[in-house]
Amino acid sequence: MENSVKNYLYDVMNIENEKNFEYKTCKPEQCKKWEKCCRRGKINEMCYRDPDGVGKHLYDDMEKYYKNVFNNTELKACGTKNQWYLKYDDIYIHELSIDYIGPSRKDAYRYLDKEEIIKDEIIRDFLFVSRTIGGHVFWPAHRIDKRNTINQIKGAPGVYDRIDIVLAELQNVCKNNFEDGEALYSKSLYQAFQRYKFFFEMFNNLDLSNDLFTTYIIKMQMCDFLNQGNVIS
Repeated sequence: MENSVKNYLYDVMNIENEKNFEYKTCKPEQCKKWEKCCRRGKINEMCYRDPDGVGKHLYDDMEKYYKNVFNNTELKACGTKNQWYLKYDDIYIHELSIDYIGPSRKDAYRYLDKEEIIKDEIIRDFLFVSRTIGGHVFWPAHRIDKRNTINQIKGAPGVYDRIDIVLAELQNVCKNNFEDGEALYSKSLYQAFQRYKFFFEMFNNLDLSNDLFTTYIIKMQMCDFLNQGNVIS
């Protein structure tokens, strides 16, 4: 299997090449901290580490790739080995965290109608493709009024980390100018987009040649998720 695009799991898991990449889903009887563990998987017998939080190279590359995605400001990667963020000013609530936009490993394992070993192979192969720079976006990192962030809500029941549902709901709230309206899939996600209106307004196209949603899609280079302006299910 060839992998010409940088895979950020290699960085955080210290993997030299794809030939030495083995993924296994953890079992409850194999983990003493199962109830509190959010990793639920191992790569080369090491607990899965999420590049979204600790992948310095991912954050550095996202900074370069999307450096001027906002109008009149630049993104900068900052953090420590335990947690990284993207920043465009010094306001805490404006800090951004990177988010993986592929399907969750947990849901993939649950719904794949295959033998256990085949499921792990499918998840492994998909991680080769999706854990590259094109498999990530970023959202505001911190809660407002102690309510869940966009990232937390998109992983909950009703959305299940499906990027098509997320984008369709975002398009819906943009059409309503972030005012109260009927949600397409998730009222909680709709309201989260409303809370973080300031974030999406950062993408605003000053010449008004496109609406806000289209501008967001273009600047985040997510046009392949649309067909004739509509989100592909």
